[in-house]
Amino acid sequence: MMTALCANADKIGEWKAYMAYGEITDIEPAENIVYVLSSNSIFSYNVNDESLTTYSKISPLSDCTATQIAWNSSAKRLIIIYDNYNIDLLDNNGNVQNIPDYYNKVMSADKTVNSILNDGDYAYLNTGFGIMKINVRAGEITDTYNLGKRVWQCAVKDGFIYANTEE
Repeated sequence: MMTALCANADKIGEWKAYMAYGEITDIEPAENIVYVLSSNSIFSYNVNDESLTTYSKISPLSDCTATQIAWNSSAKRLIIIYDNYNIDLLDNNGNVQNIPDYYNKVMSADKTVNSILNDGDYAYLNTGFGIMKINVRAGEITDTYNLGKRVWQCAVKDGFIYANTEE
């Protein structure tokens, strides 16, 4: 007995991403869009038209395996941190700006991003070595504060940065 199978194939040479979305770890409201980090992948839900959009390295992201997201309401961009320390900034129109400097930086310190604090146009990445300040609107790293210790969280008040460390 012979069985014939038919399938619709994508064009030769084109990739299709099959992302997992089973375990939601973060939800970031961003005006009429809600971004969701799920199983290290990102999708969004449009509140107005109830549509879903998936994001991947195929389009428009720069990398795979997202570990953290945070919406910067001042710059109107989603900060995406990947497991290899690459950073993307995604706006609500699907435009992405990559900040590869942290990914490319060779250092012996722990580069793990523990949390993200947004303050105006800036995002403070609390890392295994200190704090890294990003100008989200400009899409650039503006300062690095190497404290030589893991920073879990920080706060900004009256021009001072307060770091929450193990000590």
